[in-house]
Amino acid sequence: MLHFGDNLANFKPIEHLYKTDVIKLARLLKSRDEVINQSPSAGFWKNQEDLEDIAYWIINEGPIIIPKQFSDMEIYQAEEITKELSWEKLDMCLKMIKKAEDIQDIVRAVELPIEIINGIIEITKKAKKYKSREILVSLLEKNIN
Repeated sequence: MLHFGDNLANFKPIEHLYKTDVIKLARLLKSRDEVINQSPSAGFWKNQEDLEDIAYWIINEGPIIIPKQFSDMEIYQAEEITKELSWEKLDMCLKMIKKAEDIQDIVRAVELPIEIINGIIEITKKAKKYKSREILVSLLEKNIN
């Protein structure tokens, strides 16, 4: 069976929100602390966390469309990137990228290495391409036939 995650959802009421916005909203709605404080995860494997996925996307220079075996060096690099990331930094970075801010201003504001910022820029460009409905429909049709 094929799984495309939440990209095939028909109803996405909070799609436009950043993770930090979702956390603020959850607090306003008085969600339980254990729910708010758990690491966001698509649940692809045990202890999987979204920040780790993003680190692997940066190493891969885009979304991981098909299963891939990473080298020991790539795994190490992804672990190091994951240590640098937080939802606050990532959300601030994404907001500044969306506003087309200068990369040096982003580096200073977000306090992430320029290589990680460039990686985030690259994966956002490619995610828009690969997560389009047309691409998903094409992949689905190829795998059904």
